[in-house]
Parts: sequence; C-alpha cells; structure tokens
Amino acid sequence: MPSSFASWRYINMLTRSQKDMQTAHKLVSEVKACGEEISEIYKGLCHSFPVLVMQCGLCQAVAFHLSKSGENKTDREKAHTFIIKHIKQVLALQNINDIFESDSFVYINFTQRILTCWIYFKRFAISIPADKQQTNKV
Repeated sequence: MPSSFASWRYINMLTRSQKDMQTAHKLVSEVKACGEEISEIYKGLCHSFPVLVMQCGLCQAVAFHLSKSGENKTDREKAHTFIIKHIKQVLALQNINDIFESDSFVYINFTQRILTCWIYFKRFAISIPADKQQTNKV
C-alpha cells in the first residue's frame, strides 16, 4: 500500500530551470535542423547575446537583432531571426515590441529571465550537432 509520500513522488513537477532547459533544447534543435551554416552563426550569436544584454541592455540587444534579421534571405539574417523568435518564446510574448513598451519593473524581470534562461541556449548551441544533410538542401 503506497504512502502519500510515495504517490506524491510520481507527480510530474519540474523546476523553472528544468522547464527552461526543455524549452532551450527544443528551440536549439530546430535551429540545428536547418543546417550547419545557420547553426554555426546561431552558436556565435548565442554566446554574444548575454554580453550584449549586460553591456547595452535588453532593448538595445533586441533592437540590434531586429535590425540584422532583415528579410531572411541570408543565413546570417535567418540566425538573427531565430534569436528574436527564441526571445519571444522565453518571455512568452506575442509581439517583440512589448519589450520596448514595458515599464521598468517588467523590463528588469525580462532581463533577468533572459539572462538566466540563455545559459541553456549557449550550452545546447555547442552540444547539439547540426544536421549536415540539411546543409545541402538549404
């Protein structure tokens, strides 16, 4: 006869870090499926993004990536678009412009949330191999 503790242990309870890790793994895997060239560019952008946020602020970092995303014609533009898409996913935003229009308390919360979650994006950008077969198709 299971005790109440034994039955409690089977409840699927994830910490915020575990949820962030799952989200990052799913999103980075999508990028890696696009090919090796985009993956390499994305990996570099993932590593520089937190530094850009800490030096310039979240608004300026997002504005930089928005300006570089362009029309998604080149691999670099596609990688910048993935960064914007992933920021929206992490912050659960419908519109990326909500960052620019937020008050200071929400802005600080967004910044902390991005910096804590982006650790996993950096790790998975390195550790998940790119799909080399897709490179020839893109």
